[in-house]
Amino acid sequence: PAPSGRRGPGPMSPVVGRTTSVAAMPGTTTSTTGSRSAVAAIVVATMLLAAPFVMESFRLRQLTHAVAFAVAVLGLNLLTGFTGQISLGHAAFIGAGAYTTAILVQQQSWTYLATIPVSFTVCFCLGCVIGVPALRIRGFHLALLTLGLSVMFPSIVKTFDGVTGGANGIG
Repeated sequence: PAPSGRRGPGPMSPVVGRTTSVAAMPGTTTSTTGSRSAVAAIVVATMLLAAPFVMESFRLRQLTHAVAFAVAVLGLNLLTGFTGQISLGHAAFIGAGAYTTAILVQQQSWTYLATIPVSFTVCFCLGCVIGVPALRIRGFHLALLTLGLSVMFPSIVKTFDGVTGGANGIG
């Protein structure tokens, strides 16, 4: 018995969501959630890689937008769901990456794939400039700081309309 007579959760414990591993009998195999997730990820990646070759351009554009929004949602889920922080500034970071890509493709004739590391670096640096001073801010104040960033971003885009196209955008 554990000290003070308390017992931890076991295989028959009523703790919801708690699973215990049971050793497999010799000659048998067990299926784990991790291997199922890996197989699902491989299947999804294969379908996404095959999509440009089997889909019409309109549907491919829709799929591209859906994947881009999914990446944005995953980032927001990481911040809000796992850390409990409230951020309203994701639109500014997404916009910075989008404008970086659009400027490099439209005005500098780069390929889309070549812009990914540059857009990542720009967003990373912007995140550091905003994030490092905000390390000690929590809750409501962090939400206000990130809301201010989102409100400020369209004004910054309009200020540099020679590069960004202002309210009309690029292209």
